[in-house]
Amino acid sequence: MIGHIITEHQLTNEMDDADVMVLNTCTFIDSATEETIENLYDLKDWKEYNPRRKIIVAGCYVEEMKEKILEEYPFIDGILNTGAISKINKLINSLQETPTKIFEERKMNLIEQDYRVLATPAHYAYLKIGDGCNHGCSFCKIPSLRGGTYFKAPQDILAEAKILAAQGVKEIILIAQDITSYSYNKTYDLADLLKDLENTEKIEWIRLLYLYPDNINKRLIKTIKDSKKIVKYIDMPIQHISDKILSKMNRKSSKQRIIDVINLIRKELPEAKLRTTVIVGFPGEDENDFAELNSFIDQTKFDHLGVFAYSDQKNTVSFKLKGKLEEQTKEKRAKMIIKTQKSISKKLNKSYIGQELEILVDNMNGGRRYFDAPEIDGFVFIENIQPKDIGQFKTVKIKKALQYDLIGELT
Repeated sequence: MIGHIITEHQLTNEMDDADVMVLNTCTFIDSATEETIENLYDLKDWKEYNPRRKIIVAGCYVEEMKEKILEEYPFIDGILNTGAISKINKLINSLQETPTKIFEERKMNLIEQDYRVLATPAHYAYLKIGDGCNHGCSFCKIPSLRGGTYFKAPQDILAEAKILAAQGVKEIILIAQDITSYSYNKTYDLADLLKDLENTEKIEWIRLLYLYPDNINKRLIKTIKDSKKIVKYIDMPIQHISDKILSKMNRKSSKQRIIDVINLIRKELPEAKLRTTVIVGFPGEDENDFAELNSFIDQTKFDHLGVFAYSDQKNTVSFKLKGKLEEQTKEKRAKMIIKTQKSISKKLNKSYIGQELEILVDNMNGGRRYFDAPEIDGFVFIENIQPKDIGQFKTVKIKKALQYDLIGELT
């Protein structure tokens, strides 16, 4: 949207200088919805100071609320659904006294993405290859908000990668709700796309986010193994390990399938680092289910792990399930998983003391190893960094290990 906007309008970092504010919303979990609503009322106050100001709301909250959003928040001047991103200028230019809305098919949000302004540092960028999801996990609102799975054409993905590379991007991070489902014309899959992306000049790291366990196969692993650019970093949200809870979550995976995939990865890609995400406190999760999960995490020793306490969401199957747990119980279990992972992380980090690691420098504080996704995983603080080092690959000798991060110096 920013890329489109700057072709006709001027951006400002100061709210007081703006004539139009665009709020791109999330409503995936309760905390995201609360943040969206809070920001809406901040914008209401901003507009009341000068009635000529205009407010546009886009994103998933628009998809969820549809027409009701204008009834609920009459101070909004325009709404844009997730398929109408490329129509942002049309909406801005057509704002009148009465609210304006533009709705397009959701798949339209994957076109005209060569209008890019990086909201990240100049050396890395996210490249969206698909949207929506067909998995139907019982806790997830994505299918109702974003629709079923659809993907961007490979030629468009490759063209966007070249545009990013020409802008100085060195690391491309492929994202979708599940990139392992990528398919185009039924004959071209993620492995094919990765082989083609490998040929993009000036791109040095290709990172894959959100790999659904059941779709990780030997061909994909071999493609990663043979690649000189795809980082050996497997982000595979398992959500749980108890077969009972996996079934309630409507996950296609089983405990044995998850174990088999992890064993395959570690056999074929011994240098690969694993990241996962789990949900605790799902309806019906008893002490045995939780103990099974905690024990599995302790034994498997993921390099990175995120944990969420189950969040009850309307318009999901799990919202109607029996056996809801108290918030206190869910939070207690989340803290126990965090405690387990902290111990694992500290021990893993200590093993890097004295080693020299290749680090992509993000800012004047430091940077990341190949198995650290931006703003998600660990960080390497570098003591003797220089401004010219930002965006460069540097060799760093590790001196100290923290809970999740490292401290080192340039060699």
